[in-house]
Amino acid sequence: MQPFVYVKISTKLKHIRNHFFIKQYNFSKYGIHQHYISMIESEKRSPSREMISSIYDAIFKITNGEIINLYTKEQFSMTLEEQAINWLNTNFESINKLISNYQYCINELEKYNLHSQIYGIYDKLATHYSKISDHKKAHQFYLNCIETAIRSNISPLQTYIKIGEIMKYQSEYKQAVIYFLLALKYTSENDSETYYTLQIMIAEMYYKSGDLNNCIPYIDNILNSCKNPQPLAGAKILEGLIFYEFKEHQKSIHCFQSVISELNYEPYFGYAYFGIGLHLMSQKEYQESISVLKKARHYATDTAEEIAHLLLISINYYYLQDYKIAIKYCHEARDFNSDKVEYSMVKDWYKHTLNLFFKLNEEDKIIYLLDHANKFQPKELLQELKLQYLEYLTVHYKKTPNIFHQKVEELLRY
Repeated sequence: MQPFVYVKISTKLKHIRNHFFIKQYNFSKYGIHQHYISMIESEKRSPSREMISSIYDAIFKITNGEIINLYTKEQFSMTLEEQAINWLNTNFESINKLISNYQYCINELEKYNLHSQIYGIYDKLATHYSKISDHKKAHQFYLNCIETAIRSNISPLQTYIKIGEIMKYQSEYKQAVIYFLLALKYTSENDSETYYTLQIMIAEMYYKSGDLNNCIPYIDNILNSCKNPQPLAGAKILEGLIFYEFKEHQKSIHCFQSVISELNYEPYFGYAYFGIGLHLMSQKEYQESISVLKKARHYATDTAEEIAHLLLISINYYYLQDYKIAIKYCHEARDFNSDKVEYSMVKDWYKHTLNLFFKLNEEDKIIYLLDHANKFQPKELLQELKLQYLEYLTVHYKKTPNIFHQKVEELLRY
């Protein structure tokens, strides 16, 4: 494997002069003093990019264009960082090749203290693993990014955000808060978009972890100080959900309706309708809730949001005892391939689907669902589903102990 070797401008210039038998004084004809060429070759002067371009143009004329067979202008002008990027792109362009050789690449780049390029390798690998939902490896490579950033002049802001998002999608909300708070230290109100976007992310994580006391100050700060419509809309949605938790339903509905009434908040209309649908369901107004949630689907901005709407529609049909329609919406909501779908939502889907199969007495599908969870989901979810199934068996086969024991034996195989 070809190692990375940095070719300095002084080395290239000497090489060219020796190859074409060019004297230093030959450059004087093109306005470049021979003493300056000597200073570059002895590394006592570092020419600017413009001067390097002028030197190449002079060489091009001196050699009647033959220099292009030795160095293109781009190759001649490349800085250390550009040569490193070119070496990486030439030798490790595919992600699989980079995965197999990343430590070798890093060792080569370390020789020249190329921390930006090392950071770029870790970030590329972390992004790849994040996309294929291998969050453990993504997390480790993002931590490597932070370690590299700390010992150089690279801001770890975006990396802290990315790790926080990984924690969020794993439903590790308390861990996500920590990384978002670390990211917040690298921004300020001068960068209002990032500053308030992070504040809404922190508030959301506090809300999802059940820490409403820490959530509320961030919401208040956004509502009182922010002028950016997206964090404002997000804060109003969270405020509505908190009022819902406190059973202050009129205040909750008012928050959601205030979002829908503002055209600037349109990306959040789906969340607002979801909040209203949640309120209606809590009041046992299931048909009205379904109607609102179907409207919410039209405003879904990503897979995760649409799954949330479909799942709540299905839960409403469950309460209406229309289990066949409920399972239909469950099937629509099972697109978990997106790396943006939180684990808590996946968990809710499995548990709700299992309950529907109980109601429909579709035990073959129960077994299929357990098998699917066994193959594709964390072991702790499978254990929860097994306990849920065991409770069902205990009630359903209370009068037929032989069948009950047979079913339990089947369950223990997982």
